[in-house]
Amino acid sequence: MSLLMPRSAIYLDRSSAYYLVPDNGMTKDEATEAVIRRHFEDFGIFSAERLAQFTYFRMGTIRSVLAKLEDEGFLIKGFLREGSSTLYWMLAADHGRKIDKVRDLMVLNTQDNLHVYFRDRIKEQCGATETAVFRGTEVVGSFKGKITASGAKVEEFKGAADVLRFVKMTASKYGVSLRKDSERESDEWDSMEFYLKSNPGIM
Repeated sequence: MSLLMPRSAIYLDRSSAYYLVPDNGMTKDEATEAVIRRHFEDFGIFSAERLAQFTYFRMGTIRSVLAKLEDEGFLIKGFLREGSSTLYWMLAADHGRKIDKVRDLMVLNTQDNLHVYFRDRIKEQCGATETAVFRGTEVVGSFKGKITASGAKVEEFKGAADVLRFVKMTASKYGVSLRKDSERESDEWDSMEFYLKSNPGIM
């Protein structure tokens, strides 16, 4: 399973059942190109090295597809990141496009593909690979844990009080709440007490 999933040979549905991905008639090269196109449409800009890390394709394959997409006019390349000597490729259609500044807050869990995309930057700013809170394009908070519909875990939060309030609000939108450390410790003691009463003589 661990080998088939990254190769898109199988997929997991909402009921956590595994299924074979149906054959769509694409060749391996066509499928590789389609995947890389989609990543650029989703994320906009990559270096060859970052794209290789993101897709697990060999560097030779990456560079071959990048050259093809550049020749087609789908991508352009250049030293596109200020202060960086790394060569990047981006969507040609986005070049010169005015982008409105975004100031909204967003919680980005470590399991999200966008977190994987920003992992190096998050690690650089937070000192570790943690769930990050963005205000626009800036990391304004981070914590160990995650917020999902199945539960919320926030430990060692770093950030301002208003950012923490947003994290709590995000959890409430999922229908879950953040518990204080004292509440968590109390639950642990209650569980231990119940276990000892249910299993006398073990200590």
